Amino acid sequence: MLNRQIFFNIIIITILFFIASSLQASESQSQLTEKETLPEFSIGEGMQSKIIEKAENVSAEVARQARSLFEPTPLEWNIQTIRDIIQWTIELPLLLPVLAKRIMEQSQILGIVGSLVVLIFIAAVIYSLIGRKKVLKRIEPIVQPFEKKIPSEIFPYFLSLLKVVVAALIPLILLGAFSLINAFISYPAAWFQLTGRLLGLWAIGALITGLLRESLTQNLFPRTNRYGRKVFNLARLTLFYVLAGFVVIWSAEAFEIRPDIVAFLKFVISVSIVVVLFLLHLMKTVLMSFLPDLPYGSYRFFIRQLSRYYYPLMIAAFIVALLWCFGYRQLGRVVLLKTYVTAGVYILIMLAYHHLRVRLDKWYRGKDSKDDTVNLLYKSCNSLLLYATATATTGIVLNLLGLLGPLVQVISFPVAKIGTNEITLWIIIKAVLILLAFIFSTRLLRAYLDYRIYPSFGIDPGLGYAVNIFLKYALLLIGFLISLKAVGIDL
Repeated sequence: MLNRQIFFNIIIITILFFIASSLQASESQSQLTEKETLPEFSIGEGMQSKIIEKAENVSAEVARQARSLFEPTPLEWNIQTIRDIIQWTIELPLLLPVLAKRIMEQSQILGIVGSLVVLIFIAAVIYSLIGRKKVLKRIEPIVQPFEKKIPSEIFPYFLSLLKVVVAALIPLILLGAFSLINAFISYPAAWFQLTGRLLGLWAIGALITGLLRESLTQNLFPRTNRYGRKVFNLARLTLFYVLAGFVVIWSAEAFEIRPDIVAFLKFVISVSIVVVLFLLHLMKTVLMSFLPDLPYGSYRFFIRQLSRYYYPLMIAAFIVALLWCFGYRQLGRVVLLKTYVTAGVYILIMLAYHHLRVRLDKWYRGKDSKDDTVNLLYKSCNSLLLYATATATTGIVLNLLGLLGPLVQVISFPVAKIGTNEITLWIIIKAVLILLAFIFSTRLLRAYLDYRIYPSFGIDPGLGYAVNIFLKYALLLIGFLISLKAVGIDL
């Protein structure tokens, strides 16, 4: 133990010697450059005019972006398109021979190999609908021996993931085989190329359906026990309808139907999908029941506001989605995508934070609460976790909502000037965030050293305290220097 103390004393003395040498070298260098002028420091020089200029620039940029949201995209169809479709529907019985002739021409282009591919595709679809349960029954006995090797709380999720992969295995295998055939032998026939796109769509649909089935109907999550089956049935019908819309549009494009008619089909299918999704979202009680109940003030406030304004928000989303169908694509993309993604990311961040807090509390309950090192480590982990979550949530949510850029521009007005470098409020905020990260990280490092490292090496508490003090000020000094570097002060 005495040798370890001597060893650590030598390390500390060596570090202090190097610091003293660096300070002496810095003093010598400053004496050599004493004729050089120090950078000028000024506060508020021309601040009012620069703030006004910055505000005008931000206002003009926000107005430009707002105007771009209401610039419609041409629909590529008109009244004449509808008239032609009505006329075509009336004359459809007379056009059946022409369509049959067109199909025969496409089948001749396909040839024997292409026709076999189409037949295999149809047979695989039928088998996947009928034989999926048989395949799953055969796989379950094979997986059972892994139950003893995988933790019990993870095995149900592993089994569900395996079922999802098995459900999509047939379309994935067929898609791989089709891609291999298409790479060696290129068929120009529309049916053949359409088959490849349908295989990819089938694989995506099988994966999504499998994920919905396992997550909503297998009691993997407590909040799905009550309404899981009902939501799965409705979501599966909605997904099938969406995929059917893609099939209709791709088929129309494959048969080289007039572009304006294809555009009209896209419009009708898009509007119908929006209506179906709106009807699905009207089930407030069912959908709100899936949101986790977390004991945090900000999250509970978010849930209360969402529940309070649920129907107005859904109606607004429905109107914006209809505007997207009528050509206002930028408005729909910004409002709908960013809103849903932001809400989803926020909930995921809170779930991750809750999971880590639960694990941390579980670890703390298994330790001696009277141990000061345990309490210090617990508080340090909790503080760093809270700081990281709050910072990440604020930055990510503002960025997803598109508010981070304008906000940074607004607070990027100069508050001081050092030499030729202008110090803005945004730079100061970044420096403070960096310094706080160093403070919380330093506290966690010292707590971990006291809890784990020093007892393992048998280090005397007094020596450990001295090392902690040294690390505290050394790391804080490094963080302070990095913060100064972030605001433009080069030391």
